[in-house]
Amino acid sequence: RKYLYSVLFTVSVSPLLSDKITVCQEEDNDLRVDCQLEPNPHPLRIEYEFSMSTGSKETIINTNVSGITADVQFRQNKAYAEQLDQYLIRLTVKDFTLSENTTFMCKISADVESVFVEHGKSNSYKIPSLLCRLQSEAYKPNSNEVGVLCKM
Repeated sequence: RKYLYSVLFTVSVSPLLSDKITVCQEEDNDLRVDCQLEPNPHPLRIEYEFSMSTGSKETIINTNVSGITADVQFRQNKAYAEQLDQYLIRLTVKDFTLSENTTFMCKISADVESVFVEHGKSNSYKIPSLLCRLQSEAYKPNSNEVGVLCKM
């Protein structure tokens, strides 16, 4: 069973969380994308592909899939992924600046989950460690449902 998780991340340092993927820009400008894995009683080598999309252009950031390579701007230790445990793969992109609305994707197979965040709508929280949960749903190409960006 294959999965694709994505989240639209607006230009902000606010963490975004769906049921499967978390995107956070850290204070040192590193971008962190955490992708949760489905529990698997018979784990094999997990193949993953992290990518981002602005408009209609998709760019591969990091992958361990044979025959696919990351975009040149993310090579040379600019971006790396590590499996932290059996349920989580983390992508880190060093010194990354967002200049426009971006969809970040974690492909673990072919099913798709998406979280869309509408630019300009936000909820503010005073507790820095509080993450805003966004509604996650199976991808629907014509879906009009929109999440809300959370600011800390």
